[in-house]
Parts: sequence; structure tokens; C-alpha cells
Amino acid sequence: MIFYHDLISFREVGVLYSVALLIPTSLETLIQLRHIGGRHGMFYVIVAIFAAWLADVGAYFAGNWFGKHKLCPNISPKKTVEGVIGGFIFEIGMLLLAGWFFQDIFWAGQAKVSYFTLFVIGVGGSALSVIGDLSFSLIKRSCHIKDFSEILPGHGGILDRFDSVIFVAPFVSILLRFMPLVYA
Repeated sequence: MIFYHDLISFREVGVLYSVALLIPTSLETLIQLRHIGGRHGMFYVIVAIFAAWLADVGAYFAGNWFGKHKLCPNISPKKTVEGVIGGFIFEIGMLLLAGWFFQDIFWAGQAKVSYFTLFVIGVGGSALSVIGDLSFSLIKRSCHIKDFSEILPGHGGILDRFDSVIFVAPFVSILLRFMPLVYA
């Protein structure tokens, strides 16, 4: 900044440092989940990633089918209130279904899943998924870009797939330190 202070503002440098620290630190919690979950660690990681992605999928379809009321049109013009509600319902239902699948089919009843913990992850994960998506949409708007890359056509790039995970994974990591997910 000392040499290029007329081209680069402190705000731009602050955003750069914030994003450069936020993304790897948040995604590192997926590795922590793998470790704290022990032999069920991959289930913990799957739950954290799905807790973000399922809300996005449910919101996308519910918004397309039923969406009438815009959520934040200046930040993300396609997001609707109906989409958010659909994302909540879809995520909670699918997480509970995943819990049943892992408990009764994959582990054949040798481990018990806490459906209450999955429900809490579903509620919190849905909310944080929306916040993460809107936060990164706001960053894109302030940088005057539509997508973070074109690696995944129609998906907006890798970071657009993980914007929700960046907010949800730390929540799941913290929550699972206090509420058990799997009883061996």
C-alpha cells in the first residue's frame, strides 16, 4: 500500500486479508470434523457439507416453483422468501433421512445417530447457508463480478459452491463439540 496508495485503498486490502483468512480457516474445520468424529468422521464431514448444499438445492427448487417474494433483490435478485423456507424444509428432511440411512443401513444399527442434533444442524445450517450465500453475493456485487469463475458452467465457480460451506462448517464443528451426533 505504501507504494501504490493512489491505486489501492485500505478497504480493498482489508477485504483481501479478510477473505484470504476466512476461506481457508473455515474450510479447515472440515478437517477438524474428520478428526473429532473418530471412526465416524467422514459422516461428520458429509453432514457439514450437506447442511450447506441441501439448503441451496431446496431453496433453488422451491424458489423456482413457488417463489414470489424477493428476499434481498439488491444483493441476490433471484433469492425468494419461499426459496428460503423450502431450503429449510428440504435440508432438515434430507439430513434426518441421511441419519436414518447411515444408522440403519450403512452402519447396520451398530451406531446410533442423534436426530435432535441433525435437526439443530438443519435449522442452523439452513440459516447460515443463506447468510453465507448472501455475504459472498454482496462481495461479488461490490467487486462488480457475476461469478467467481467459470470452471463450473452454470454454477458460478468453485467458490460459489462453497460460499455456504464456509459459514456452515464452523457452526457444525462448534456444535458437535457440545452435542453428540453419533453414539457408538
